[in-house]
Amino acid sequence: MSFEEYLHEKAAESRHRETVGFILLVLGMVMLVGGFLITLVIAANPDWLLFIPWKRTADPTSLISLSMTLSGFVLIFTGAGYVVFASADRSWYFKSLKETMEDMPKKEEELFKQKMRDLRRKIENLQGKAEKEQELQFDSRNEST
Repeated sequence: MSFEEYLHEKAAESRHRETVGFILLVLGMVMLVGGFLITLVIAANPDWLLFIPWKRTADPTSLISLSMTLSGFVLIFTGAGYVVFASADRSWYFKSLKETMEDMPKKEEELFKQKMRDLRRKIENLQGKAEKEQELQFDSRNEST
C-alpha cells in the first residue's frame, strides 16, 4: 500500500467518523426534545435546574425524562466534539495528500529518467553481446573455409 492510498483510506475513515458524530448529534437532539416533552407533559409547571426542566414526582417518568434530557445534552456535546475532531483529522489527511500529489510529478520524472538509464544500459549490454557473437560467428566461418 502506497502512502497516497493510505491517506485516501484514512480520509475515508475520517469521513465515516464525521458521519457517526452527526448521528450522535441527531440522537442527542431527539433525546433532549423527548426529555423536554415528557417533562412538560407530566408537569405543567416544572422546576428548572439551570436550563433543564424537571419535576420530582412519584411517577417514574419524571426520572426517565430527566435522564433523557441529560443524556441528550451529553450526546450533543460528545457528537459535536467528535465531528470537530474527525473534521480536523480529515483536513490534515487532505493537506498531506495534496502535498504528496504536488511532489508526485517530480518523483515520477526522476523514476522515468532512472528507468530510461537502466534501459540504455541493458540495450548497450545486449548490443555488446550481439557484436561479440557476430565476431565469433564470423571467425568460425572464416576458419572453416
